[in-house]
Amino acid sequence: MTLAAARGTWTDATGNLDPEKVRAAFPILGTRPGGRPLHYLDSAATAQRSQRVVDAVSDFLLHHNANPHRGAYTLGQEATDAYESARARTASFLGVPAEELVMLGSATEALNLVARSWGRANISRGDVVLVTEAEHHANLIPWQQIVREVDADLEFVPVDDVTGEILWDRLDDLLKLKPKIVAVPHVSNVLGSIAPLAEIAAQVHAVGALLSVDGCQAVANMPVSIPATGADFYAFSAHKMGALFSGGGLWARADLLAEMAPIETGGDMIREVRLRDALFAEGTQRFEAGTPDASGTVAMAAACDLIDEFGREAIHRHEVRMLDRVLRELPSALPDVRILGSQRAAERAGLVAFSSATVHAHDLAEILDRRGVAIRAGHHCAMPLHEQLELSATARVSVAPYTTDDDLDDIVTVCRDLQMDGIIVGNTTLSRPASLRSPRKSETGGLSGAPLTHLSNEVLRKTARRVERQFPLIGCGGVTSGSDAYAKIRAGASLVQLYSALVYEGPPLVRRIKDELASALAHDGFKSVADAIGKDVH
Repeated sequence: MTLAAARGTWTDATGNLDPEKVRAAFPILGTRPGGRPLHYLDSAATAQRSQRVVDAVSDFLLHHNANPHRGAYTLGQEATDAYESARARTASFLGVPAEELVMLGSATEALNLVARSWGRANISRGDVVLVTEAEHHANLIPWQQIVREVDADLEFVPVDDVTGEILWDRLDDLLKLKPKIVAVPHVSNVLGSIAPLAEIAAQVHAVGALLSVDGCQAVANMPVSIPATGADFYAFSAHKMGALFSGGGLWARADLLAEMAPIETGGDMIREVRLRDALFAEGTQRFEAGTPDASGTVAMAAACDLIDEFGREAIHRHEVRMLDRVLRELPSALPDVRILGSQRAAERAGLVAFSSATVHAHDLAEILDRRGVAIRAGHHCAMPLHEQLELSATARVSVAPYTTDDDLDDIVTVCRDLQMDGIIVGNTTLSRPASLRSPRKSETGGLSGAPLTHLSNEVLRKTARRVERQFPLIGCGGVTSGSDAYAKIRAGASLVQLYSALVYEGPPLVRRIKDELASALAHDGFKSVADAIGKDVH
């Protein structure tokens, strides 16, 4: 069967990818975890495995299993042929020569290879390594370690404080620092945004630097030809393509590979060993220490075949349609939602991460799980980005060729069900401000009352900016007077709640606060509380 004919088996009457047909190729999607139909929306963490991939691995293990590059016997040669054929198929999928493709255990291993081999040989004291504030830990920590070892500098392409979008327009100024290498994501695993790699590569190469790319979220979700990106190094992951957990690789320019030293030794990466020295194999083989992951590489080739049958352009069109629905419907379903990354689905690949002042990401994930919907909640291996955006966690919806409208329905329904009548902000803190005077100020536990007045008001203003008066906010924390209540109202509160002061002063406090509040409103020319709500929110 030709590739065109194969693609026809996965499309609808209009020629678009039919996710219901695609689902049939993935046995797990027909299961019922906890007795509920499975709506899997966490493919950015790991894609599901098709029967095609399972069959390919099973065939290798049952009929060709031996150690590649080791045995001269027939079975050993069959294993070697299967392994190298899978390398060639993966290279073809990525548009690169097989002799430039290093097969490794994961993309993390690939990114570490770049830093620990090329980086250690080429980064010196005072040199600059440039990464983004949105990096996955696997594309950040290896560079942290290298610059620390040699006393080099690590600089960052910043992100927008609200959307998290990487501010690529700042790149030119940062390149004046003359970095040795720039490490970026092709598609951010939090933002979903597609980097303009060809443009970035031209800028980077103009100052004599190299470009290293984390391509994990790109290769399964959109057409990728590595040469067209302009990258010098490109890492990718097998399991995000629907292969096994073990597997991934690194493409690098042949001249760079020729100069790089292996960082792991043993197995067939050694050509000759003496007691006091050794000669390493040529080409990519010297980076593939130990027993090659033949079954994982065979699985990756099978995943490439299936993705090509679906059609990478068709996959991207389908996923854009799914993402567009998420981007359109989430704001109406959850009015206080904060969506990270581009608001245009066409500028994304595979995923949408968001937060809500109404419900914590972990709570949302748990509620959805009760309905059979699997999403990711947390920092998605990007803690610095979340810290920069002042978020403890986000919820992430990620799509795939097998994602259907039914999979998204419960997300929208649950978010609508979670709409609140109001939010109380913010009575207790675990922080210990320097202004505390009590001899017991070093004790642990929650604080309420006057010590948290300023912090509470600031959190209230931030919440008001996000909610945009779509539902009431109730201000509390440190309210002991009419002026305190007035500050809460100007910070966005429609109502004010009393706690600690009421314990000490009793019911008469309410009358006093009302009288003082009326005076404050009149002094500033407000006829009512409603007129003053949010006046300090900018």
